[in-house]
Amino acid sequence: MGSKTLKVKTEKDHYTAGACVVWCYDNRFWNLFNEFLKAQEIKNFDPIVIAGGSKSLASPDNESEREFLLKQIELSIKLHHTDRVILMNHSDCGGYGGLKKFGDEEKEFTAHKGELEAARKVVESRFPGIRIDTVFADFEGIQFI
Repeated sequence: MGSKTLKVKTEKDHYTAGACVVWCYDNRFWNLFNEFLKAQEIKNFDPIVIAGGSKSLASPDNESEREFLLKQIELSIKLHHTDRVILMNHSDCGGYGGLKKFGDEEKEFTAHKGELEAARKVVESRFPGIRIDTVFADFEGIQFI
């Protein structure tokens, strides 16, 4: 039996990204993620999808994680003229030890709020003047922090 090819036409023109989005790869939240982008009217975006989302900015296991992520944001700005960075974390994230680590949703939210604020400061210091949004997703929806 021969192999099959999926043919899909793709735009050849270069694009400007409406945002560079740092997000976790937890698939439970993928539909919510897509709905959020639609609600924000972001058509073209540069996704940076890594375990823990903005954890590598706020509290990396080593400095090279932070530098790698900052370099990816820098490339989005340089190559796709991105003027907005969205840092997203979510509930029950394995990169943070899951919901069990925090004991309850309120403590988890407070911890993620602190992490997102720390991540924002890191991005602001490297890219002064860029718009930065921080958001937290749980099993009910997404809220700006």
